Amino acid sequence: MIGDEELGRVDFLVPIPLHWRRKWSRSYNQSELIAREAMRILHPHSSSLHLALDLVRIRHTQPQTSLAASHRLINLHNAFAVCRGVDLTGKHICLIDDVTTTGTTLRVAAHTLKKAGATRVSAAVLAVAAND
Repeated sequence: MIGDEELGRVDFLVPIPLHWRRKWSRSYNQSELIAREAMRILHPHSSSLHLALDLVRIRHTQPQTSLAASHRLINLHNAFAVCRGVDLTGKHICLIDDVTTTGTTLRVAAHTLKKAGATRVSAAVLAVAAND
């Protein structure tokens, strides 16, 4: 997780994306709302910090909360991609999520961002759920 001292070195806040079907049915992405509020609060303190919506969920998956820890990685296989033409080379990304339990979603998203050139990926979450 990201600490206060690292905030100045983060280039982009990237919310964990929902698949378009889930976002359409909900009408919002809770992680994006958190990221936008974080930007509103943090941007005056870090003019180099930007919100990026370049991580997309390209495969509709079962909600992670409905799965055992052992099935969560399989569920997210090839679920994320970085938008074509986005260059993350040398960038420090901070993923934003609402709740984490096992960390699988954050790990898979971070792996996708690193494959796209990100040098470092941190995470900030609103809550940590008990791992059953």
